[in-house]
Amino acid sequence: MKFYHWAAGAVCLALMATSCHEAPIGEDFADINYKAKGALASPGNVQVGFFDLADPDNAGVAFDVDVTGEAASEVEVTATHSGGASAVYASLTTVPATLDVPLDELLTTLGLTLDEVEVGDEVVFSFRSATSSGTYISSETLAVPFSCSSDLAGKMDYVSTNYFCGGDDLTGVVELIEDAAGKYVFDDWAFGAYHECYGGPASSWGGLQFVDLCNVISVSGEDSYGDEWTFTINAIDGTVMQANWVNEYGEFGTVTLTRQDGTDWPPLTN
Repeated sequence: MKFYHWAAGAVCLALMATSCHEAPIGEDFADINYKAKGALASPGNVQVGFFDLADPDNAGVAFDVDVTGEAASEVEVTATHSGGASAVYASLTTVPATLDVPLDELLTTLGLTLDEVEVGDEVVFSFRSATSSGTYISSETLAVPFSCSSDLAGKMDYVSTNYFCGGDDLTGVVELIEDAAGKYVFDDWAFGAYHECYGGPASSWGGLQFVDLCNVISVSGEDSYGDEWTFTINAIDGTVMQANWVNEYGEFGTVTLTRQDGTDWPPLTN
């Protein structure tokens, strides 16, 4: 017993700055006299997610800013445009907080005009926290693109002609399903042609996406066989669109899509 008390005292002398009081039952020793150093500011709960160039007067985003670690007396939020312009957009003295970023205010802060930003540009928000122990630049950033709102989802009547295995015109219903903002998937990319030519639907359409970027249409990704597809718009007249589709395997067809909801197609192009 005497040896035990002598050893405990020696440990206390060696550590000096560490308290040697006994930890209460159930208290984690790692938490005793522990003080965090540094602060990590991070964004979350992003609203909208892009600056809508189709409606610039009302465009904007909002997101939350919070800090873990030391308490921050200030969080500086810097905005950097992919074209190179950079400026401090806000200095938050209270966190957590929600930061609203109207497009017009952002452009003014960056010294840009609407004509100087394009679809595909983005603004990256970065964060620096000031605490009692110093300032800390966060490794977490938030990239917000310039894009346009899109509302193409819905069911359509289709008529397929001139498809790869020949035969009579095919009719049916296809659904365009929203996969993400401005990104969609058809539940039948071949518009009945696989049923006619192969006796059934594709087992999977892979990662194909029908992408609408400010009324410019493209197909991204590959099907389950690793082939890319192209969708070319020939004409749009109200609720009716006519287009050609083709993939790298050599399958192809022409389809006429008529929206069942009665809304007109936007002026889509390739």
